[in-house]
Amino acid sequence: MKLRSSANCTTLLCDSWCSINPDASQFTWRDKSFKVQCRLDYFQISNELNSLVSDCRILYTPNTDHSSVQLNLISEESKQKKGPGFWKFNYSLLKDNRYVSQLREKLPQFKSKYQNVEDLGLRWDLIKMEIRGFTVKYTKIKA
Repeated sequence: MKLRSSANCTTLLCDSWCSINPDASQFTWRDKSFKVQCRLDYFQISNELNSLVSDCRILYTPNTDHSSVQLNLISEESKQKKGPGFWKFNYSLLKDNRYVSQLREKLPQFKSKYQNVEDLGLRWDLIKMEIRGFTVKYTKIKA
């Protein structure tokens, strides 16, 4: 293996802790007297994955002569802006007579739209999707 410019990364693997903490000096193993300490425990990951490392720490672990190494990765998907989350039905709409009557008018249309879907579970999910769309549109107009 050829070494890159830094001693902690090779062409294939990178020592994540050294990349994140280039000037720090910590150890992952020690003898009982603490006279001998060294770094035996590593996270060696590919250079491509090393760009996703957000944090890498050496943590004291009781009842053992080794410390733990904690590695945090942030995926590209988690860096993306999140949407509003899960939609939940507002049950107070069931007391809104106008909403209930309009939904009752629409339900036969929703049912007939998916009457050719043979899988009953899928048909039910599609009808619920239509009800959700109707409800979101109704509440936006109402607001």
